[in-house]
Amino acid sequence: MPELPEVETIVRELKQTLEGKRISHIDVLWERSFTDASTSIDPITSWSWSFGDTNTSTDQNPTHTYTSAGSFDVILTVSSDYCPNTDTLAITVEPNPVINVSPIDTSGCN
Repeated sequence: MPELPEVETIVRELKQTLEGKRISHIDVLWERSFTDASTSIDPITSWSWSFGDTNTSTDQNPTHTYTSAGSFDVILTVSSDYCPNTDTLAITVEPNPVINVSPIDTSGCN
């Protein structure tokens, strides 16, 4: 079994890493994959996705990255040679986690 570093070493390295820095937030982009599960007697010839944030795609199974939290209506319209059909899915993108790091006692920091 490999030898683990001493707790004091870990704390010292963490303090050196954080010295003079404060993490106010972490930017997180929310990537979502969407899968078309449509069925049709006639072959589907086109897909039109609207992700509810002004972005769109014509891919059958797109991936989309949301840059903000919120509620979005994702709309998929599939078309055959004869007619289109539309369905809507409501999704919620949760807010970014916020991590604040600041030393409480800096007397032992080098």
